[in-house]
Amino acid sequence: QAALLEMERLLFVQQLQDLYLYSYKLLCYRGLKEYEKGIYEYETTFPASVKDNNDIRMQFALLNYCVDNMEGTIGSIEPILNDTGDSLLLNKAHVLKGLVQLKENNWIGGEESLTIASRLLDNPMIHDKNMHLIMQMKNQRKKNPTTARLLSLIPGAGYLYANHKGSALVAFFMNSLLAYSTYTSIKSKNYGLAGLCGFLSLSFYIGNINGAARSAIRYNEKLKN
Repeated sequence: QAALLEMERLLFVQQLQDLYLYSYKLLCYRGLKEYEKGIYEYETTFPASVKDNNDIRMQFALLNYCVDNMEGTIGSIEPILNDTGDSLLLNKAHVLKGLVQLKENNWIGGEESLTIASRLLDNPMIHDKNMHLIMQMKNQRKKNPTTARLLSLIPGAGYLYANHKGSALVAFFMNSLLAYSTYTSIKSKNYGLAGLCGFLSLSFYIGNINGAARSAIRYNEKLKN
């Protein structure tokens, strides 16, 4: 934050037009996790001549990547991939492109981009590690949302399958409690309460089935990330 304030002072008080100050501003926004603010400032206040700088394009691409704007990320690094003679910056651009491709399950494209990146720095150790990680991603054992729904016919089993043990315990006890309340209300001929408890029980039961499927999806996303 202090660095950002100092750069603001240099840019707007002293009118110091240094390209690296613009690049470092975007870096600061990323460090502060103010991604949208950095993107907005780049698009609305940065001069056109500044936007043509490849270092600044890279910082802008990273901000887009942080907000999961994969299209914006690729669009920002394309000029770097086509124009730059800076092997280190070109390496970063290919790595970022590879990460976008892997996020989109484009395994072949991701492997190609990371292979090009490793050749630019001539580091086979990094390449071997990257290929090993990609192979691990391909072989991940994911949770099936449909299986989670089917298992949820037994309250809590779907959550347990999706590795949400706390939710599984809550689902089991809540469904059991509501079902027992419905049963005892019918047995005591309190049909109004029985209807209310039955409605809540059915709603909670259906909610658990859908919730277990969403938990399976979240589990897969966490594993992938």
